[in-house]
Amino acid sequence: MRQASGPSLIPVTAMNPTLCPEFPVEWQPALRHSFYLRQLLEARPDVVSWLNEHWQQPVDTNVMQEFLNTNPITDEDGLRRILRQLRQRTMAALIVRDLGERASLAEVVETMTLLADTTTNVALDFLHGQLASTFGEPLDHQGNPQRLLVIGMGKLGGRELNVSSDVDYI
Repeated sequence: MRQASGPSLIPVTAMNPTLCPEFPVEWQPALRHSFYLRQLLEARPDVVSWLNEHWQQPVDTNVMQEFLNTNPITDEDGLRRILRQLRQRTMAALIVRDLGERASLAEVVETMTLLADTTTNVALDFLHGQLASTFGEPLDHQGNPQRLLVIGMGKLGGRELNVSSDVDYI
């Protein structure tokens, strides 16, 4: 009787640098230790291309904004898709940099905090625009435009997010 085996999600070549020359040798520690990264790079060739251009430097606000500027958001589905893609790319770069000993702890927590700040503000701005176009711009008691305020608490407020942190908002 033949035993059933599950599908292979990760090609063996993703873990062997001699069989995967498209991945720099500096990525190999991350590929060996991160199942998430191996899956992501196998499933998303566009992430591989982006990572090739961005892994050698920290992912900062400019890099995140560049990605957002080249991927316009037109609806809520697009908002979710683009923010998810930004998160995937940022996490891939952090994994490669952290496990390759190119990122300090300070870089990791700052990048995660910037990612939370950026995605929160992009979502807030987009959804504010949608609601204002439907219901009108909210105004304060003096007739001035009123924006929704979001306050990050805990590790976000302290700029100490790590890769497994949740985000607390008020």
